[in-house]
Amino acid sequence: MSNKVDVFLSRVSHVSQFVLVAFAIFGYFYTVRPIYQKELLSEDIAKKEVELNKLKTAMENSQKFIENNKILRKELEGSIAKLDLQYKESEEKLNSINSELRKTLDELNKQKTIAKRAVNANNKNLESVFWENFSGLVGVVYISKSTDFVNNTLGDAKTAYNTPSNLYIYPYDAINEALKNGNHNFISSSENVPENIRKKILAKIRRAIEKNKSSLTKKPIGFDEKINSLIKTIESTKLRKNENEIMKNYTAERELSSYIFLINGQSRIRAMDFLKDIQHL
Repeated sequence: MSNKVDVFLSRVSHVSQFVLVAFAIFGYFYTVRPIYQKELLSEDIAKKEVELNKLKTAMENSQKFIENNKILRKELEGSIAKLDLQYKESEEKLNSINSELRKTLDELNKQKTIAKRAVNANNKNLESVFWENFSGLVGVVYISKSTDFVNNTLGDAKTAYNTPSNLYIYPYDAINEALKNGNHNFISSSENVPENIRKKILAKIRRAIEKNKSSLTKKPIGFDEKINSLIKTIESTKLRKNENEIMKNYTAERELSSYIFLINGQSRIRAMDFLKDIQHL
């Protein structure tokens, strides 16, 4: 009987051990392992979130970079457009000057032809030669001033706009400037004009311009208002980048240039007419 009990207890012990092992295995798969896997998944999720945040940051930086490039591109396109307009404007100004130079040279060539025929004539003809010579000197003053205007309105500096009052060439100033080089032989035939005739004519011109200084130093009507208005528009739009401001700047500069050439052309005609009038006094 005792042996049976021992055997029974032994079997119960084996079964208990088996059950404990089974419970241990069960506990591992249903408690420990899921918790471990959960920890692994949590770590993996955390890593993915870090990577995701890095990607988001990279995308934000890329977007900022793209936006900055767009802004820079617009600024560059604006600058290129402005430079193109400045180039076209400068080309037009230079073409205008060249045209005026050609006209002046044609006129001077005609004067040379006339003076050459009169070189061996009497004193009256010699005086006429010297008057033509002096008119040529006055013409050179206008050409020189016009060239200075073009040179001082090219590029971004545009120093000509700093002194608007100097943009207009007074007939008095042009003639007075020519008097400083009054004995210069602008046309070759004037070399034959005697010194006494030269002095007489130059003195006559000097007296005449001083006597008529008030009329020879009058500005065109509305000159200051128009010049100041155009320069104000030019100055207020020279740094703008949009197309509308660029066109305003271009239009104002072109209008100013045309106006300056127009009024100085009229001034030149006034100076030449004045010389013709006093020549026959």
